[in-house]
Amino acid sequence: MDFVKFLEMKIVIFLLLLLFSCTNSSGAGPDDSVPDTPDPKLFIGDASTSEGNRLSFEIRLDKTWEEDVSVDYEVLGGTAEPGKDFENIAGTAVIQAGQKETFITIPTIDDDENEVQEAVIFRINNAINAEISIASAVGVIIDNDDISVDNLEGYTTSENHYGYDLEWGEEFENGLDLNTFSLDIGDGCPDLCGWGNNELQSYTDSENNVFVKDGKLVIRAQKDPINGLTSTRLITKGKKEFTFGRIDIRAKLPEGQGIWPALWMLGTNIDEVGWPNCGEIDIMELVGHEPQKVHGTAHWGPQGSNSTFISGTQSFEQKYSENFHVFTLLWQEDLLKWYMDEQLFHTITPANVTNTVYPFNDPFYLLFNLAIGGNWPGNPDDTTMFPQEMQVDYIRVFQEK
Repeated sequence: MDFVKFLEMKIVIFLLLLLFSCTNSSGAGPDDSVPDTPDPKLFIGDASTSEGNRLSFEIRLDKTWEEDVSVDYEVLGGTAEPGKDFENIAGTAVIQAGQKETFITIPTIDDDENEVQEAVIFRINNAINAEISIASAVGVIIDNDDISVDNLEGYTTSENHYGYDLEWGEEFENGLDLNTFSLDIGDGCPDLCGWGNNELQSYTDSENNVFVKDGKLVIRAQKDPINGLTSTRLITKGKKEFTFGRIDIRAKLPEGQGIWPALWMLGTNIDEVGWPNCGEIDIMELVGHEPQKVHGTAHWGPQGSNSTFISGTQSFEQKYSENFHVFTLLWQEDLLKWYMDEQLFHTITPANVTNTVYPFNDPFYLLFNLAIGGNWPGNPDDTTMFPQEMQVDYIRVFQEK
């Protein structure tokens, strides 16, 4: 029995040696095996085009591959609406063996409506023979329509925006809602005489300075023989505050040397951190000696310092006092965009903000005022006509769904 067991052991050893020699015929040792080559990685890039043309999304690999690579794709409405702004399509893209890229084109739909630049989301999933590294991209549809203003009514915007819900609105159909608005009173003294800008007016709650007429808020700056220069400043501090969204304000503006209307916002933490550390967003400002130009501005900086700011301007062929226009702030995390009649004219991101923490991702409240005089517009002169009025037709605040 011992001899038989010995013989069986020898046969087993012989077979193992034979198997080893076959599997290592290349001469590589057991520790020199070559690892499997990893699958390539898939990426997609952003795209943009004017409406009526095609968005072209590139799907690419980080290296060529010996087999076909396939991946499913779909297009989702961001702020653009399927069927209205773009054709909603889905399918499977294939990158042929030995190639590194393919392109998927999405038709966009032309129209005669002037709109804010809109976005679609392009997304890939279910890749075969590749690993998805970047799964979604943004396609921007650039509006190509001219601004059109009706001589009687002016510009207006929709009560609905795709991808947004109306969070709050004020149409001024039932007068001035004091549950939403408060009034700053006086000349700013003693803490902020001239409201920090050497302005000349005293703000009041008088019906001579603020009232609602025909469904429109009116803020009137006037030269009173008894009280001097008076006007009104409305604020929503402590009553209405907002973080992100789309804000539409339809307004008709005054004009004249030394006249300074503003639709703007301040950070709700102003009492804790001070100005300009709280941040300031000027949705619209106009200085009356330039009645065909509006400004959108962001201010920031350490507490107690002069603010750092960047402005954008939008000029128009007519005076802003001749018709109603819509001033829009599109406000997202790390992004501010200003529009006039849905034409983009200014953008701010954290890359623009220096010497302080980016303050524009926190809650803000609204302010509407009509100043007289000040550092920027200068004082009224003999050409300035009083009274001057800023009229606000509506305020609408939308939040992304």
